[in-house]
This record gives sequence, structure tokens and C-alpha cells, in this order.
Amino acid sequence: MAKGRHAVVAGTAHPALLRELLTHHGIQRTTLLTTRRFLRMPAGMDNAVLDAHRWSEGLPCADHALLLFGAVRREREALLWHPRRADLVALATALHGRGVRTLQLVLPGGVEPLSTAERRALKQLGFDQSARALAPSSVAPTSGSWPARLAAGMIHIILLSMQQVSAAQVRRGRTRTP
Repeated sequence: MAKGRHAVVAGTAHPALLRELLTHHGIQRTTLLTTRRFLRMPAGMDNAVLDAHRWSEGLPCADHALLLFGAVRREREALLWHPRRADLVALATALHGRGVRTLQLVLPGGVEPLSTAERRALKQLGFDQSARALAPSSVAPTSGSWPARLAAGMIHIILLSMQQVSAAQVRRGRTRTP
């Protein structure tokens, strides 16, 4: 039986993005990078505790990485390890050394887009062409009734899927030769 894909996640763990990662990328196992050990984790999830000053030593081996940059929105997110934006290239290099071949970045509004130097460095590392910066949808999470929460989650997933299809069409258009 083939071993399932393993993803490592750093930054704000947005539930809809984690569901999208597990659903659309064939991920069987996910490791959250944290500042402290969690007592319990859902099936298929684990956590790796990173030291703030020697974070590269604690990175697990994985196939895929999801890096979410942005502010901590909830108190419980403070337990998650949040990479500094200035460490993006160093983190990508360390992850590549641990087997990561696809890299997904989430850069919400208010976060500086990738610079030319960052794009070049990520490309030189040889990450899969599907690596790109995504912005989470503008659908705000609601604390209303369960149908309202379900609808907001579905709309978010639909918008993410539309972004992926659009980006894939643009990439295919660039690779075609006349």
C-alpha cells in the first residue's frame, strides 16, 4: 500500500484552509508546527514543537507545506508557531531539505506580497509549479447558527477552488507554444 502524503502547517491554522488542504491535495497526515505540545490531536494530525531560536532543527519531514502569514486572530492560535515573514526563504530552504516539494503560501490582505527576490529563491529551490501565494476569501467567519457557518464555509471553499482553477488555467496558457 502506498504511503500517504504528509503536510506540515505553520502559522494561523484557518479551519477552512486546513480542510481544503486535506481534501484537494491528497494529504493523509498533517503536522502543525507549535510552540507547545498539544495533549490531544484529531486522527491524522500531529504537532511538532519548535524552539523560537532554533526552529530549523525541529522541522519534520513532509511532502507539502502550507505557510500562513498574518496576525494571530484568536488566543488559541498563540500555541501555533508563526514564522516571521523575513524568514520565508530560510524556512522554505529548510523545508525543502526535509523533503517538501510543494509549497503553498497564504498571504492575507495587509501582508506584503512576494518580492521578486523571494519568487526567484523559491523557484531556484525547485518547488512544484503549483506553489503560489493565495489570499483567503473575503468571506468572514460567522458565529451565527450552524446553517450560516456551513454556508460561509462552503462559500469559502468554492472561492478557493475558483482561485485554483483560474491559476491553473493561467499556468497552462503560459506553457503552450504556438
